[in-house]
Amino acid sequence: MKKEFWLKSLDNAPPGGFTCSVPETGAKFKGSVFYDVVTDVAEHLVANGYSPDDSHQRVEEHTALRLYDNHHRLWVADGSIGMMGFLKGTMAYAGALKAKATGSPVTCEARETQERLEICSTCPCRHDPQRNPNPLERAARKRMRALVGLSDLKSRETGICGLCGCDLATIARMAPDIVAAPMSRSDFAKLPSACWKNEFSDKKDPENS
Repeated sequence: MKKEFWLKSLDNAPPGGFTCSVPETGAKFKGSVFYDVVTDVAEHLVANGYSPDDSHQRVEEHTALRLYDNHHRLWVADGSIGMMGFLKGTMAYAGALKAKATGSPVTCEARETQERLEICSTCPCRHDPQRNPNPLERAARKRMRALVGLSDLKSRETGICGLCGCDLATIARMAPDIVAAPMSRSDFAKLPSACWKNEFSDKKDPENS
């Protein structure tokens, strides 16, 4: 089964540029600007009677897999949250348990959750979850889902944040204090400008971040 990869950055052209091969037609595309290649692929798909909806994913996956196979792996992320991501997730989980034990909010209002998910749905950092996460990640995500009353199916449908490795459906339900607790100033600095987490940056104490 194909392992899922994506690019760490869409702003800077990697070695060999951004590339895509369309197996349905045999056409190949290459360019130095990501969204220009996506546009070319989308127009080609439409012209040949195919849906252009996955053009972004086609270009990113093709480029990332090519880079990975050619040992340019510093340009590629593979969906693993990594040890630092796991530690931050553990901090969030501990914060959620503490909030639950003390009667503080664990989740936000449904309206806010929906607004967050709408932002995430169009974010370039959103990715499909790994098909085969390692057991540690699987267990951690399952516990977090259970804490907010979320099913595995709903989580898979919504996707994963490519920056923190969190289930979007899970983190979008978390109360602001729990979301902000494990994040450092540098974490906030990496967020896209449209990310809803930015509004919680003022919750960080500069002396402890």
